[in-house]
Amino acid sequence: MKRNTYFDFLRGLAIMMVVGIHTYTLGKDSTVVRQLLNTAVPLFIAISGYCLSQKRMENKDDYLFFLKKKFSKVYLPVLVWSLPLYAIALYSGSSIIKQTILLLSCGLSIYYFVAFIMQCYVVLPVINNYISGNKRRVVIVSCLISFAWIAGVMYMNTIQGKGIPLILYAGPLPCWLMFFVLGVMIGHKPERNYSIILPMVIAVLGFILSVIETDYLLDHYGKGVGIKPSSFIYSAGMIFLMFSNKVENLIRRTGAIYRFIIWIGSLSFGIYLVHCYFISFFVKRLPIDSWLLQWSLALFLTVVFILILRKLLPTKYHKYLGI
Repeated sequence: MKRNTYFDFLRGLAIMMVVGIHTYTLGKDSTVVRQLLNTAVPLFIAISGYCLSQKRMENKDDYLFFLKKKFSKVYLPVLVWSLPLYAIALYSGSSIIKQTILLLSCGLSIYYFVAFIMQCYVVLPVINNYISGNKRRVVIVSCLISFAWIAGVMYMNTIQGKGIPLILYAGPLPCWLMFFVLGVMIGHKPERNYSIILPMVIAVLGFILSVIETDYLLDHYGKGVGIKPSSFIYSAGMIFLMFSNKVENLIRRTGAIYRFIIWIGSLSFGIYLVHCYFISFFVKRLPIDSWLLQWSLALFLTVVFILILRKLLPTKYHKYLGI
């Protein structure tokens, strides 16, 4: 599939939302605005599905080459950027066995996303094959799987307070599967000229439900701003809306802002890998109450750091750092 810079724009939006999520402070910042950001990870996943939808592997060798290439591109950088967290945990007295398992499974920090996306790479031929035969059935089944998974997670973590680790509830394939499948499905009809009325209705209703559900969960359990069934409805609507060529043609007119977000999108993987260091060890320690300022500062520092690394290190090392 020919590269479309609009999807770099969407990546830029998504990574900016991710940074916004991780600078959010419960009790100080708007829960309504926070709900808008819950589409960040689903959007990233759907973009991956869309971009891989035309990938064809004719035999076992093609498949293994594809996995080797994709795994090395995302897994090695996660291992590199996990090492400081691994060392800190060991220095603090944590079990070396536990921390090694977390390191190798992408279980440190927010790196569960890479564990998930590697599973998508593994099942891509199966999804592509079934999507070609029966789109509706595959989409319905994947949605049921993801909704069942996230409802179970919400019940265990939010209502029962079990505290399931992030890698165990957000890393497995069932959690976000529906969004990867939606991306693949849309990619099978790359003209994307469908009506946006229904996606708008789904997104608006999903967002309203998400705000209501968040208020209820916060009132009764003191948490619940993150992923939940209502946010999945909202995210599904937003994916169809943002992937529409009608919306793309409208957004492309925004000139300099559009080009800037495309540029941010081109750095998105590096930003994902690095930004939590700046948030945890610097931004959150500053006497700044403004979410917008923390958000902007974290993004700015991360981008500057990546640009400095790109400048200082030989190009051959960039792939090992995901920059």
